[in-house]
Amino acid sequence: MKKYDVVVIGLGPAGMAVTNIAAEMGLKVLAVESRNVGTDQPSAESTPSSPILSATENNPLLAEPFARINADIGHIRDKKITALAGKADLVLGQGYASFVNEHCIQVAGKEYSGKNIFIATGTRPLIPPIEGLDQVDFLTNENLFELDAIPASMTFIGGGTIGCEMAQAFAKMGAKCTIIHDKPHLLPYGEKHAGEILQRSFEKMGMNVHNACRITHVSKREDGRIVVHTDDGLEIESDKLMVAAGRNYDFSSLNLEKAGVEYGSKGIVVDEYLRTTNKYIHAVGDCNGSFLLSNAASHQGMLALVNTVVVAPLKKKYLKNPAPWTVYTDPQISHVGRTTAELEAEGVEYEVIEAKIGDSEDAEGKAESYVRVFASSAGSIHGVSIVGGNSSEMISEWSLAIQHNINIYDLMMTMQSFPTMGFVSKQIGETGETWMMQNVQPSLVKKILRFLF
Repeated sequence: MKKYDVVVIGLGPAGMAVTNIAAEMGLKVLAVESRNVGTDQPSAESTPSSPILSATENNPLLAEPFARINADIGHIRDKKITALAGKADLVLGQGYASFVNEHCIQVAGKEYSGKNIFIATGTRPLIPPIEGLDQVDFLTNENLFELDAIPASMTFIGGGTIGCEMAQAFAKMGAKCTIIHDKPHLLPYGEKHAGEILQRSFEKMGMNVHNACRITHVSKREDGRIVVHTDDGLEIESDKLMVAAGRNYDFSSLNLEKAGVEYGSKGIVVDEYLRTTNKYIHAVGDCNGSFLLSNAASHQGMLALVNTVVVAPLKKKYLKNPAPWTVYTDPQISHVGRTTAELEAEGVEYEVIEAKIGDSEDAEGKAESYVRVFASSAGSIHGVSIVGGNSSEMISEWSLAIQHNINIYDLMMTMQSFPTMGFVSKQIGETGETWMMQNVQPSLVKKILRFLF
């Protein structure tokens, strides 16, 4: 039996982070992946739709888009395999890993031992229990790019990240797209207003969005077209159906019981340092159910590995780090920290400070865009929502501010290069000064100025 310092199960973003960093540390590493290197799926989840959107904006009639996408994904995988090959031992495409005991796993009949084992198996598409769904051929993020042509029409079940990104991407490539969503607004984990702006953008493109809509069953016409039936009598017919209704966990192949690792319907149980109920085993990324984000997964992989090699005072608690996210639609939507719904549910008082990125319906026809900061009266930042602009490049600075308790006043006093999106992100002239004027009594200011001058 081969023995390793670190064994990694799964080579998605979390597993790749652990493998690369551990190898760079000089540790002996084994990485196991049952399927594709880089992610569990060559998919719309792991590969944001921004490359597709960019390609379709430049050439809406792009020929063979899926061949192009799969070629790019293949190139990325080849580079990742090459990069890992000289650093770690790899067991690829030989089947699923399963635990023999807390320090030993088995893959395809062979056993491997690890002092520390990192589970990074990710998630799978959630298939809702809709009557008739199992009787039709539907798409998920795992097989979406296996299409050989753009369908004339598509229906998307789910209005989260994957559903919104892919629906708009396919609409830009010429498909008639409809989203059916059981939540009150698109992107329900974000701000309602941001979801409403995105919906208006979709509708201007000719897309249909049905929120707060319950699907009763799915059927198939004789001509092969798929029909989604709702409880309010809608019958939405299309050539293809994609299910983007969330993520699911499947740990059946791991035999976690043999390693003393507890898990449930919301993922593998971890403590604040990403350790499972077995101190020699960590669970990082989507599989622990904390943040279903690729950036959070790679960050957790780094933190968990570092936590295994440092003493207690230096260990990092992963929940102390806010997880910024971006939806690569047009307009882009980004968020970090708590939402207004969360703040209100927790009884936290907050103020909304807004800076416009562009006017509503400007000369280029862009949708309303803004930076909204949810802050205390003392300037402590609870959360930030950015719509439009290049929000994916703007949100990180706010994440840094929240993580390190940098307040609005500190940001206002930070000089920015101009003209840049970083400057726009805070709109110091508006956001910081607006906050100050909201929280300082003008009469007091006048008295102080009269005294000083």
